[in-house]
Amino acid sequence: MKARYKYCIYPNHIQITKLNQLFGCCRYVWNQSLAHCNQLYINGIRVVGK
Repeated sequence: MKARYKYCIYPNHIQITKLNQLFGCCRYVWNQSLAHCNQLYINGIRVVGK
């Protein structure tokens, strides 16, 4: 059985700032990882996922 929950959050100004920083860091790491994988692909190196 899968349960599903839906939440609404109402962050204050400080929490909004912290969330923006967190998501900015996540976006940066994702983009760097994607660029690295793309470079490996261009170089013909096959990456096998788990």
